Amino acid sequence: MEHTALSPYAGFSAARIRDIPAPAWFRGDRSPQRPSIDDSGNDPISPIVRSILDHVQYGAIAIDGGWRISFVNRAAVHECRRPDSPLHIERSQLLVADGYEQRRVAAALDAARGGRWSMLRLGADPMPLTIAVLPLVGVAREGEPLVLMLFGLRHCAESVALQLYGRACRLTPAETRVLRGLADGLAPQEIAERDSVLLSTVRSHIRSIREKTGTRSITELTHTLVGLPAIMPALVGSA
Repeated sequence: MEHTALSPYAGFSAARIRDIPAPAWFRGDRSPQRPSIDDSGNDPISPIVRSILDHVQYGAIAIDGGWRISFVNRAAVHECRRPDSPLHIERSQLLVADGYEQRRVAAALDAARGGRWSMLRLGADPMPLTIAVLPLVGVAREGEPLVLMLFGLRHCAESVALQLYGRACRLTPAETRVLRGLADGLAPQEIAERDSVLLSTVRSHIRSIREKTGTRSITELTHTLVGLPAIMPALVGSA
């Protein structure tokens, strides 16, 4: 399907999406210490801040009214390079693959310029991309206010954080693989079929994982995985 860039001011009403007003503390924050992009187009984001954002697994894009990208971190670049991603980047322009989803993104960007927050789910199941669309208060480029698009994770725990967690809890490679399956929402039987092992073997691994992690149930274990830091792999998206 052809990718098309569309201005968010193309007549799509913000009322067509569910959005919420930005909190009062956010709307009123005009702190001069807050980093911003000035009207000349100069980007004052320090190398330290850029490096921090590039190590976070949550994708982040700052975009103007013409869908031009003023900032993008490595996680967002990686997501937009996926063949199944609903979003793509071409020559510093954000493109949306599907026409219907393009209109939804346009409405969310329009709402953000009115000071409202929105959340979208784009792409096909079973793992759609969730995006929060937020106003960047007091930040503009060439007179255009910028909007932040913050990507959610497609998995409750990404591989780097999960591997570090498994290492910290002294899980075996087989146990870490079972943990990965649980993080992906697989049932023990599905993990057994995936790994071509007995269900009793998977259950034995789960008991060992619970003992080593100090969790009392699979539900508690998956809740723990949701809270792991979202760490970006060092080499992904660096090209």
